[in-house]
Amino acid sequence: MNLKNLSAKLPPCMKSENKRFGFFVQDIISDLKLFVFLLIVLFLYRVLFIYFFRAELAGAASCGDVWLALWYGFRLSLKTAAAFIIPTFALGTLIRQVLPKWPSLKIKFYIGAFEIFILSLLFQTRLPYYKEFHNAFDPFIFNTFNDDVLAIADSAIKQYNAPLRILAGLLAAAALTWLWKKWLSARLLPKNFPDGVKHKALTVWVIIIFIPIFAVYMRHGGSFNYNGSIYWKNSARMSSHLLNEAILDDVQALYKASRIHKKLRKIQNADYSVEEIRQTLSDLIGANYQSSSLLPFLEKSAKGLNPEKPEHIFLIIGETYMLWPMLEQYSYLGVADGMKNLASSANGAMLKNFLPAANGTMFGLASVVWGLPEINIQGFSQASALKAYETSLAVQLKRLGYETRFFYGGFPSWENVGVFMDSQGFDKAFYKGSYADLPANAWGTEDRYFLERTKELFDGTKPSFNVILTSSNHPPLTVDLSKEPEVKSEKAYSDILPPALAGDKDLIAKLRHFEYSDKYISDFIKDMSAKYPNSLFIFTGDHAQRWTINPTPGIFEKVAVPLIVYGSGVKKDMFEEGAAASHKDIAALTLELAAPKDFIYYAFGSFPSKGNVGLHNEYWIKDGCVGEINGDASEPVLGAKTTEECSAASPGASAYGKNIFKVVWQRIMKGVNL
Repeated sequence: MNLKNLSAKLPPCMKSENKRFGFFVQDIISDLKLFVFLLIVLFLYRVLFIYFFRAELAGAASCGDVWLALWYGFRLSLKTAAAFIIPTFALGTLIRQVLPKWPSLKIKFYIGAFEIFILSLLFQTRLPYYKEFHNAFDPFIFNTFNDDVLAIADSAIKQYNAPLRILAGLLAAAALTWLWKKWLSARLLPKNFPDGVKHKALTVWVIIIFIPIFAVYMRHGGSFNYNGSIYWKNSARMSSHLLNEAILDDVQALYKASRIHKKLRKIQNADYSVEEIRQTLSDLIGANYQSSSLLPFLEKSAKGLNPEKPEHIFLIIGETYMLWPMLEQYSYLGVADGMKNLASSANGAMLKNFLPAANGTMFGLASVVWGLPEINIQGFSQASALKAYETSLAVQLKRLGYETRFFYGGFPSWENVGVFMDSQGFDKAFYKGSYADLPANAWGTEDRYFLERTKELFDGTKPSFNVILTSSNHPPLTVDLSKEPEVKSEKAYSDILPPALAGDKDLIAKLRHFEYSDKYISDFIKDMSAKYPNSLFIFTGDHAQRWTINPTPGIFEKVAVPLIVYGSGVKKDMFEEGAAASHKDIAALTLELAAPKDFIYYAFGSFPSKGNVGLHNEYWIKDGCVGEINGDASEPVLGAKTTEECSAASPGASAYGKNIFKVVWQRIMKGVNL
């Protein structure tokens, strides 16, 4: 039988369906071809980037580290390549199913060529940008459009050989486009493949079902869930900064920068004149402020509170370590017993009238590190944060002879914390790369292993200031607590919780993770105190406002975090009754306990006292009262005052907070000089 003649006798509808099936398969294959080709291009540029800056790897990374970074980068680029084939699928594959004569392959070729061109130019831009700023794009790249564009263009031409780089990008794009054309036209299946498929409808349905599965897997960077995903916030997984930057392809690096920049633009809407700032300073000091600098306002003289200078200072910030579990009415839970016992010991003290900087980890960390309250402009992401502030705790402690270090089991790319800590004067920093072999979740190394490794990394041969940030007490709560016999079981919590909460597994998981974190933080302090007895430990939580077992918590119970001081020079009565403070005051507290009498330092905050006002970005706390900065609500703290007394204190405390915020805005956005 002549198959050709038989085919010619088929009804038109059958021949049409067969042809449409062939087009569908051909288009899907061409989309996948572009996906694979873009992955190769991104991989090639990633390898070249590492090669061009390979000198940075000398003694800092092994071949295994490079391969691991390439693997992480490949996973991240799955997102980029998948996003780049959306236009070809939409403008080629889908339309051709409706219009069989649609030039789908030609459109796909030109879209692919354009994307290759963009990638090539981005790569040529990335090289000088990294050389200058040591980052593969950041939010400040968008400041170009707010600056002298002609001056920037002149610098690009004269200093960075922009014409040659553009030419190199064009040549690379041309070569890659030629390869793309060859790859697109290459036949991967037999010409008569559609005719050989017996179950065409089933095949189409399999492909249709595959598409969303493929999309989800690519969106998470080679994973089907968030916890196993890789994206720009958790991409910095190596100890080498270069390798961390290499993991981000140019598109992901630019996306990261754009997301941060977009967030910043929404909150950078304030503007104060020099006259307004000067008047605000005058109001704060109660006299005419005449200086043309903020330094006289910030200058303080140490009182010499600690006659024995501590050899080591540990400033530990606990992830989501809230105050309320330490309050008497919740003592039956026993989730914070480790830190409570340290605070109640002979050389421990706790301040409960204490607020975090805001409702977020980076806000708290930044406020503690450079002694500024958070004012809703994410100061740590502003251009001025690229240089150390005069109020930076690390800078001032180095003047006292301390080596400054930062330990964090997460990723330096998170909130750009690596750049921030380096800019604010830290001599050494240890991130995920130093803990890479240890159990971790999406946010970082589990506290037990993180703190054990930190003990090993710690160098006790020279005076040191050590900032330690934990991460386990953060969703997703993934610590395997079955391996932690000292953490109470689910049943134990079910037995002690009120009946209405006894079956709440989510709440019990949160309580158990809080207890886990408390145990290993307090164990770390006890162990390091025993080994280095002349040490000072300062502990606080990064933020609260996550969860409570009280369905109607007040402002204080919802927002407050503890401040615990332990070790060298600590007295039980060091905080007077009614004393209050916040994260902005930790810098002053640390310097007062480390510096000799009359040592000059700079700080927005003060040593916690009865008259001091602690500031959250939304709330104030002072002398037994807490309230809203931009509202009228206020309430007593732990029964220290009456509602009427707090209402009377509210206007003055709110006005103080607003005035301080204006001065902080001046320092961040315009500088120390008026």
